[in-house]
Amino acid sequence: MTHEKAHLLSNLYSMIMRPVQFNDIRLTIVDASNYSGQNSLVPGNHMHPCYEFIHVRKGLVFTYVNDRHLITTAGRCVVIPPGFSHSHYVDDNECQCYSIRLLLEKSPVEHGSTTECMNCHDRITEGLSTVLYDHPSRLMDMLEELKGKPLYAQQAVLINWLLTMCQDDAEPAQDIAYEKQAENIAEQVDLYLNRFFRNNITVEDIASSVNISYRHLARLYKSARGMTFVERLRAIRLDHAKQALINTNMPIKQIATEFGFSNEYYFATLFRKNTGLPPSEYRKRFKQNIT
Repeated sequence: MTHEKAHLLSNLYSMIMRPVQFNDIRLTIVDASNYSGQNSLVPGNHMHPCYEFIHVRKGLVFTYVNDRHLITTAGRCVVIPPGFSHSHYVDDNECQCYSIRLLLEKSPVEHGSTTECMNCHDRITEGLSTVLYDHPSRLMDMLEELKGKPLYAQQAVLINWLLTMCQDDAEPAQDIAYEKQAENIAEQVDLYLNRFFRNNITVEDIASSVNISYRHLARLYKSARGMTFVERLRAIRLDHAKQALINTNMPIKQIATEFGFSNEYYFATLFRKNTGLPPSEYRKRFKQNIT
Protein backbone atom coordinates (compact mmCIF):
# COMPACT_ATOMS: atom_id res chain seq x y z
CA MET A 1 0.00 0.00 0.00
CA THR A 2 1.46 3.36 -0.98
CA HIS A 3 1.64 6.30 1.37
CA GLU A 4 -0.98 8.20 -0.66
CA LYS A 5 -3.48 5.34 -0.54
CA ALA A 6 -2.90 4.75 3.16
CA HIS A 7 -3.31 8.46 3.84
CA LEU A 8 -6.60 8.79 1.96
CA LEU A 9 -8.20 5.77 3.62
CA SER A 10 -6.86 6.83 7.00
CA ASN A 11 -9.34 9.69 6.86
CA LEU A 12 -12.03 7.03 7.43
CA TYR A 13 -10.22 4.93 10.02
CA SER A 14 -11.21 7.10 12.99
CA MET A 15 -14.88 6.44 12.18
CA ILE A 16 -14.71 2.64 11.77
CA MET A 17 -17.23 0.95 14.12
CA ARG A 18 -18.15 4.35 15.58
CA PRO A 19 -21.84 4.94 14.68
CA VAL A 20 -22.81 8.28 13.17
CA GLN A 21 -26.30 9.61 13.99
CA PHE A 22 -27.85 11.95 11.41
CA ASN A 23 -31.59 12.71 11.55
CA ASP A 24 -33.27 9.28 11.41
CA ILE A 25 -30.25 7.34 10.16
CA ARG A 26 -27.54 5.55 12.10
CA LEU A 27 -24.48 4.90 9.92
CA THR A 28 -21.51 2.73 10.83
CA ILE A 29 -18.38 2.21 8.74
CA VAL A 30 -17.66 -1.48 9.24
CA ASP A 31 -14.44 -1.68 7.23
CA ALA A 32 -12.29 0.29 4.76
CA SER A 33 -9.62 -1.51 2.73
CA ASN A 34 -7.36 -1.02 -0.27
CA TYR A 35 -6.91 -3.81 -2.82
CA SER A 36 -4.51 -4.07 -5.74
CA GLY A 37 -3.52 -6.78 -8.17
CA GLN A 38 -5.12 -9.84 -9.72
CA ASN A 39 -7.69 -11.70 -7.59
CA SER A 40 -7.11 -9.36 -4.64
CA LEU A 41 -10.87 -9.07 -4.06
CA VAL A 42 -12.78 -12.07 -2.69
CA PRO A 43 -13.64 -14.10 -5.82
CA GLY A 44 -15.95 -16.66 -4.15
CA ASN A 45 -19.71 -16.20 -3.82
CA HIS A 46 -20.56 -14.36 -0.59
CA MET A 47 -22.88 -11.75 0.94
CA HIS A 48 -22.72 -9.05 3.61
CA PRO A 49 -25.15 -7.76 6.25
CA CYS A 50 -24.16 -4.25 5.18
CA TYR A 51 -23.65 -2.24 1.98
CA GLU A 52 -20.44 -2.94 0.09
CA PHE A 53 -19.06 -0.01 -1.86
CA ILE A 54 -16.12 -0.61 -4.22
CA HIS A 55 -14.45 2.33 -5.92
CA VAL A 56 -12.19 1.42 -8.86
CA ARG A 57 -9.10 3.63 -9.03
CA LYS A 58 -7.45 1.80 -11.93
CA GLY A 59 -8.37 -1.08 -14.23
CA LEU A 60 -11.64 -3.03 -14.20
CA VAL A 61 -13.63 -4.90 -11.56
CA PHE A 62 -16.03 -7.65 -12.69
CA THR A 63 -18.94 -8.49 -10.38
CA TYR A 64 -21.23 -11.48 -10.71
CA VAL A 65 -24.62 -11.06 -9.00
CA ASN A 66 -28.09 -12.41 -9.72
CA ASP A 67 -26.82 -14.25 -12.82
CA ARG A 68 -25.50 -10.98 -14.27
CA HIS A 69 -21.93 -10.02 -15.15
CA LEU A 70 -21.32 -6.37 -14.25
CA ILE A 71 -18.29 -4.30 -15.23
CA THR A 72 -17.06 -1.29 -13.24
CA THR A 73 -14.48 1.00 -14.82
CA ALA A 74 -11.82 3.32 -13.39
CA GLY A 75 -13.13 6.35 -11.49
CA ARG A 76 -16.52 4.73 -10.85
CA CYS A 77 -18.01 2.32 -8.32
CA VAL A 78 -20.17 -0.72 -7.69
CA VAL A 79 -22.54 -0.82 -4.69
CA ILE A 80 -23.95 -4.13 -3.41
CA PRO A 81 -26.88 -3.88 -0.94
CA PRO A 82 -27.08 -6.20 2.10
CA GLY A 83 -28.08 -9.79 1.44
CA PHE A 84 -27.16 -9.87 -2.27
CA SER A 85 -25.08 -12.97 -3.00
CA HIS A 86 -22.22 -11.93 -5.28
CA SER A 87 -18.58 -12.37 -6.23
CA HIS A 88 -15.90 -10.07 -7.61
CA TYR A 89 -13.14 -10.79 -10.08
CA VAL A 90 -10.06 -8.80 -11.06
CA ASP A 91 -7.94 -10.15 -13.92
CA ASP A 92 -5.38 -7.35 -14.13
CA ASN A 93 -2.36 -7.05 -11.83
CA GLU A 94 -2.48 -3.26 -12.30
CA CYS A 95 -6.02 -2.97 -10.91
CA GLN A 96 -6.48 -0.81 -7.80
CA CYS A 97 -9.65 -0.29 -5.81
CA TYR A 98 -11.05 0.72 -2.43
CA SER A 99 -13.64 -1.31 -0.53
CA ILE A 100 -15.85 0.32 2.10
CA ARG A 101 -18.61 -1.51 3.97
CA LEU A 102 -21.39 0.56 5.52
CA LEU A 103 -24.18 -0.40 7.91
CA LEU A 104 -27.29 1.80 7.62
CA GLU A 105 -29.94 1.53 10.34
CA LYS A 106 -33.11 3.49 10.97
CA SER A 107 -33.21 5.32 14.31
CA PRO A 108 -35.99 7.20 16.09
CA VAL A 109 -35.87 11.00 15.85
CA GLU A 110 -36.83 13.56 18.43
CA HIS A 111 -40.48 14.49 18.71
CA GLY A 112 -41.34 17.48 16.54
CA SER A 113 -38.65 16.84 13.90
CA THR A 114 -39.50 17.76 10.33
CA THR A 115 -40.60 15.21 7.72
CA GLU A 116 -37.34 15.87 5.84
CA CYS A 117 -35.35 14.75 8.88
CA MET A 118 -37.44 11.63 9.32
CA ASN A 119 -37.03 10.59 5.68
CA CYS A 120 -33.22 10.68 5.48
CA HIS A 121 -32.93 6.91 6.01
CA ASP A 122 -35.59 6.13 3.40
CA ARG A 123 -34.01 8.46 0.81
CA ILE A 124 -30.63 6.77 1.09
CA THR A 125 -31.78 3.15 1.35
CA GLU A 126 -34.26 3.54 -1.51
CA GLY A 127 -31.51 5.04 -3.66
CA LEU A 128 -29.24 2.10 -2.80
CA SER A 129 -31.92 -0.61 -2.89
CA THR A 130 -30.60 -2.24 -6.07
CA VAL A 131 -27.10 -3.06 -7.28
CA LEU A 132 -25.42 0.02 -8.78
CA TYR A 133 -22.43 -0.43 -11.04
CA ASP A 134 -20.20 1.73 -13.20
CA HIS A 135 -21.77 4.53 -11.18
CA PRO A 136 -20.32 7.97 -10.29
CA SER A 137 -18.76 7.54 -6.86
CA ARG A 138 -17.20 10.90 -5.89
CA LEU A 139 -15.22 8.90 -3.32
CA MET A 140 -11.89 10.61 -3.92
CA ASP A 141 -13.49 14.05 -3.46
CA MET A 142 -15.12 12.85 -0.24
CA LEU A 143 -11.86 11.45 1.16
CA GLU A 144 -10.04 14.69 0.36
CA GLU A 145 -12.78 16.72 2.02
CA LEU A 146 -12.40 14.71 5.24
CA LYS A 147 -8.81 15.89 5.74
CA GLY A 148 -8.22 17.97 8.84
CA LYS A 149 -11.87 18.19 9.85
CA PRO A 150 -13.14 17.39 13.36
CA LEU A 151 -15.16 14.22 13.78
CA TYR A 152 -18.59 15.89 13.69
CA ALA A 153 -17.72 17.61 10.40
CA GLN A 154 -16.38 14.36 8.92
CA GLN A 155 -19.70 12.70 9.73
CA ALA A 156 -21.60 15.40 7.84
CA VAL A 157 -19.30 14.96 4.82
CA LEU A 158 -19.94 11.21 4.85
CA ILE A 159 -23.73 11.57 4.98
CA ASN A 160 -23.71 14.22 2.25
CA TRP A 161 -21.65 11.88 0.05
CA LEU A 162 -24.28 9.14 0.37
CA LEU A 163 -27.14 11.54 -0.34
CA THR A 164 -25.34 12.90 -3.41
CA MET A 165 -24.73 9.38 -4.71
CA CYS A 166 -28.44 8.60 -4.45
CA GLN A 167 -29.31 11.83 -6.26
CA ASP A 168 -26.85 10.92 -9.05
CA ASP A 169 -28.57 7.59 -9.48
CA ALA A 170 -31.98 9.26 -9.69
CA GLU A 171 -30.96 11.36 -12.70
CA PRO A 172 -33.19 10.24 -15.57
CA ALA A 173 -31.42 8.62 -18.50
CA GLN A 174 -33.12 10.93 -20.99
CA ASP A 175 -31.17 13.86 -19.53
CA ILE A 176 -27.99 12.33 -20.95
CA ALA A 177 -27.21 13.20 -24.56
CA TYR A 178 -28.13 10.28 -26.81
CA GLU A 179 -24.70 10.14 -28.47
CA LYS A 180 -22.90 10.09 -25.12
CA GLN A 181 -25.24 7.47 -23.73
CA ALA A 182 -24.78 5.30 -26.82
CA GLU A 183 -20.97 5.53 -26.58
CA ASN A 184 -20.96 4.75 -22.84
CA ILE A 185 -23.17 1.72 -23.36
CA ALA A 186 -21.14 0.55 -26.36
CA GLU A 187 -17.91 0.73 -24.33
CA GLN A 188 -19.49 -1.41 -21.58
CA VAL A 189 -20.69 -3.96 -24.14
CA ASP A 190 -17.24 -4.09 -25.75
CA LEU A 191 -15.64 -4.71 -22.35
CA TYR A 192 -18.11 -7.51 -21.69
CA LEU A 193 -17.61 -9.14 -25.10
CA ASN A 194 -13.81 -8.95 -24.93
CA ARG A 195 -13.81 -10.55 -21.48
CA PHE A 196 -16.44 -13.27 -21.98
CA PHE A 197 -16.28 -14.05 -25.72
CA ARG A 198 -15.35 -17.68 -24.97
CA ASN A 199 -18.65 -18.20 -23.14
CA ASN A 200 -22.02 -19.15 -24.62
CA ILE A 201 -23.24 -15.54 -24.53
CA THR A 202 -26.88 -14.68 -25.25
CA VAL A 203 -28.27 -11.27 -26.17
CA GLU A 204 -30.14 -11.35 -22.85
CA ASP A 205 -26.82 -11.74 -21.01
CA ILE A 206 -25.42 -8.68 -22.73
CA ALA A 207 -28.53 -6.58 -22.08
CA SER A 208 -28.57 -7.61 -18.41
CA SER A 209 -24.90 -6.68 -18.04
CA VAL A 210 -25.67 -3.04 -18.84
CA ASN A 211 -29.08 -3.04 -17.15
CA ILE A 212 -31.23 -1.95 -20.12
CA SER A 213 -33.67 -3.71 -22.42
CA TYR A 214 -32.38 -5.73 -25.34
CA ARG A 215 -34.16 -3.58 -27.95
CA HIS A 216 -32.87 -0.33 -26.48
CA LEU A 217 -29.36 -1.79 -26.27
CA ALA A 218 -29.48 -2.93 -29.89
CA ARG A 219 -30.37 0.59 -31.07
CA LEU A 220 -27.71 2.28 -28.94
CA TYR A 221 -24.95 -0.12 -29.93
CA LYS A 222 -25.74 0.02 -33.64
CA SER A 223 -25.76 3.83 -33.42
CA ALA A 224 -22.33 3.93 -31.75
CA ARG A 225 -20.54 1.12 -33.59
CA GLY A 226 -22.31 0.74 -36.93
CA MET A 227 -22.81 -2.97 -36.33
CA THR A 228 -24.82 -5.23 -34.04
CA PHE A 229 -23.18 -6.58 -30.91
CA VAL A 230 -23.70 -10.10 -32.32
CA GLU A 231 -21.58 -9.08 -35.31
CA ARG A 232 -19.01 -7.58 -32.93
CA LEU A 233 -18.87 -10.79 -30.86
CA ARG A 234 -18.38 -12.84 -34.03
CA ALA A 235 -15.54 -10.55 -35.15
CA ILE A 236 -13.79 -10.84 -31.77
CA ARG A 237 -14.00 -14.63 -31.89
CA LEU A 238 -12.72 -14.78 -35.46
CA ASP A 239 -9.78 -12.48 -34.64
CA HIS A 240 -8.73 -14.77 -31.79
CA ALA A 241 -9.18 -17.83 -34.01
CA LYS A 242 -6.94 -16.30 -36.68
CA GLN A 243 -4.20 -15.70 -34.11
CA ALA A 244 -4.52 -19.28 -32.86
CA LEU A 245 -4.24 -20.65 -36.41
CA ILE A 246 -1.12 -18.60 -37.09
CA ASN A 247 0.65 -18.88 -33.74
CA THR A 248 -0.24 -22.33 -32.37
CA ASN A 249 -0.58 -25.95 -33.39
CA MET A 250 -4.03 -26.20 -31.81
CA PRO A 251 -6.37 -28.45 -33.86
CA ILE A 252 -9.05 -26.56 -35.78
CA LYS A 253 -11.84 -28.36 -33.92
CA GLN A 254 -10.33 -27.26 -30.60
CA ILE A 255 -9.98 -23.66 -31.83
CA ALA A 256 -13.67 -23.62 -32.72
CA THR A 257 -14.61 -24.84 -29.23
CA GLU A 258 -12.06 -22.65 -27.43
CA PHE A 259 -13.31 -19.41 -28.97
CA GLY A 260 -17.04 -19.83 -28.58
CA PHE A 261 -18.22 -21.34 -31.87
CA SER A 262 -20.95 -23.96 -31.61
CA ASN A 263 -19.07 -26.51 -33.75
CA GLU A 264 -16.21 -26.91 -36.23
CA TYR A 265 -18.45 -26.69 -39.32
CA TYR A 266 -20.14 -23.47 -38.28
CA PHE A 267 -16.71 -22.00 -37.49
CA ALA A 268 -15.33 -23.02 -40.90
CA THR A 269 -18.33 -21.49 -42.70
CA LEU A 270 -18.00 -18.14 -40.90
CA PHE A 271 -14.23 -18.15 -41.26
CA ARG A 272 -14.36 -18.69 -45.01
CA LYS A 273 -17.01 -15.99 -45.38
CA ASN A 274 -14.81 -13.57 -43.42
CA THR A 275 -11.42 -14.33 -45.00
CA GLY A 276 -12.20 -16.06 -48.29
CA LEU A 277 -10.20 -19.08 -47.10
CA PRO A 278 -11.02 -22.19 -45.07
CA PRO A 279 -9.20 -22.33 -41.71
CA SER A 280 -6.75 -25.00 -42.90
CA GLU A 281 -5.69 -22.97 -45.95
CA TYR A 282 -5.41 -19.79 -43.88
CA ARG A 283 -3.07 -21.61 -41.50
CA LYS A 284 -0.88 -22.88 -44.37
CA ARG A 285 -0.49 -19.41 -45.84
CA PHE A 286 0.14 -17.38 -42.71
CA LYS A 287 1.34 -19.79 -40.01
CA GLN A 288 4.46 -18.84 -38.06
CA ASN A 289 7.19 -21.42 -37.51
CA ILE A 290 6.14 -23.37 -34.42
CA THR A 291 8.49 -25.98 -33.06
